[in-house]
Amino acid sequence: MKTLETQKRLAIRRNRKESGYTLLEYAAGAALLMGVLYVGLRAVGGSLEGLMTSIANFANRRATELDTKAPD
Repeated sequence: MKTLETQKRLAIRRNRKESGYTLLEYAAGAALLMGVLYVGLRAVGGSLEGLMTSIANFANRRATELDTKAPD
């Protein structure tokens, strides 16, 4: 026969709410997010490559212009 104290402890343990996420839940969320990002970036990969190339070309042209205008 269980004592009253043991029954109280069991009742408290059953009523205790679990809060927070476990490491497995964080890992699953991160994996899902990475999958979505991968698919999205693959879909627009060519466009991004062109955009980055354009930005790099612009930066190189500006750097060249600034170098030629620099005072001696």
